[in-house]
Amino acid sequence: MMTTPSFLRHLLVLAALAASFCACAAQARLGFSVSVSTDGLFSSTLKQVTITAVTPGAPAEAAGLLVGDDVEAVNDVPIVGTSGSKIMDIIHAVQPGEHLRLKVRRKDAERLVDIVGGPAK
Repeated sequence: MMTTPSFLRHLLVLAALAASFCACAAQARLGFSVSVSTDGLFSSTLKQVTITAVTPGAPAEAAGLLVGDDVEAVNDVPIVGTSGSKIMDIIHAVQPGEHLRLKVRRKDAERLVDIVGGPAK
């Protein structure tokens, strides 16, 4: 049985993933938001991550990321079966000028989207 602190930690991980991935402190500005589904109510193990918004003029838009893209991998780490906190750590580690590689599924085709982190705002 999960304890309340663990449950709250999982909710915070999911909330952070659902938030817009833009600049915080020295983090790179990426400019996209996602929706997340997990393999259970009290789990942070990812099942699906879908792009819900791309900020106009942001690095994600310049790289060709589109609303509706399903993210299959982040920097070669698969989404399905990975903890949300691991994916969040990868994304938050991107510094300005560094690359974030997303493998996305758009319609029936896989695409690689290489986002170069922009300067923090």
